[in-house]
Amino acid sequence: MPLFSRRRVYDRKRLLDQASKLESGWRWRRALSLYRQVLAAEPYDPELHARVAPLLARSRRHYEARESYRIAQSEFKRTGKTDRVDQMITGASEALPLDPDVARQRARFERAKNRAGDAMRHLVETSDRLARKRRGEAIILLREANAIGPRHPQVLIRLSRLLFRDGQAAEALFWLEQLEGRVGGAELVDVVRLRFRIDPTFGNLWAWMRCRSDCRGRSDRRHKIRIA
Repeated sequence: MPLFSRRRVYDRKRLLDQASKLESGWRWRRALSLYRQVLAAEPYDPELHARVAPLLARSRRHYEARESYRIAQSEFKRTGKTDRVDQMITGASEALPLDPDVARQRARFERAKNRAGDAMRHLVETSDRLARKRRGEAIILLREANAIGPRHPQVLIRLSRLLFRDGQAAEALFWLEQLEGRVGGAELVDVVRLRFRIDPTFGNLWAWMRCRSDCRGRSDRRHKIRIA
């Protein structure tokens, strides 16, 4: 028999043991390569995908990571392992913080648990990360957060700011008007300042100066997310 016709015997346990040892050290890329060898033989093993997905995310293979999380969730759900499904959803949102679809899935998960505030928070946090380079997607996520908890000040201030930067001044002013009489302190300072930036009239300037004086300039531009 020719030498090159020999085939190496597939040894699942050996590959997984070796990958596990490598994963705990600095050689996680080599571990990923071994895990994928096992996945080639068992493409729908949810435990394997649960191991592979975070490593794919770490190596910036984001689409592959999302698919591995999806397969793991689907298979765990099919076998009734709801706790593992929950782990995959939370794990995906942590490993893929810039993925809007993952943020939406996490929001749906939180709403199903009657945690609307947490659902909004995940959408807002993802929007903040996307705001500079992917403004359109960030705006969409804020709209979805507003649909969960209508007229939340921190959501609408963020939304109005991004709309203004995106050239949608009229809608930005509309949302700021929804906050009139409903906010105070630092949030009120940001509302009147942003309104002046969008519509720089003397009246808006005077309102900003008076509000800034009354509130002694206490303004948190980033608005720490405090959504109940």
